[in-house]
Amino acid sequence: MAQSGMALADAHLRSGDAEHAVQLAAEVEAMDEPAALPERAEAAMIRGQAAWALHRTDDAVEAYQVAIDLLSACDEDRYSAQLWYDLAELLDQVGLVDQSNNALRTAARASGLQPGRRLDARQKSNADRSVGV
Repeated sequence: MAQSGMALADAHLRSGDAEHAVQLAAEVEAMDEPAALPERAEAAMIRGQAAWALHRTDDAVEAYQVAIDLLSACDEDRYSAQLWYDLAELLDQVGLVDQSNNALRTAARASGLQPGRRLDARQKSNADRSVGV
């Protein structure tokens, strides 16, 4: 149910019916299905995009905050990594740069990316310089 409701909300958003997309996405978000957490997060993101399209910046920000909360409760896998990445783009669009950067870091972690050896060595070198070693 969550998947089809989310797809319908997205279709309405893409067709220019942002008001209906907000309503449908909110219905998916309200579902109390723990297994549907990623879909509920994606629905919150669709609701945010629709609110943004309707020039309701505060509503968009609130929807993206809901998406952050829902995604934070999800397992880290490729699907959630993609949602985190998409959310980072949306957060950046509304000017929430710190949250966007955090979402990008979470996307990288969820996808399995880790800092490389070069970065670790560079961080150690910078730490050594700051303490005068």
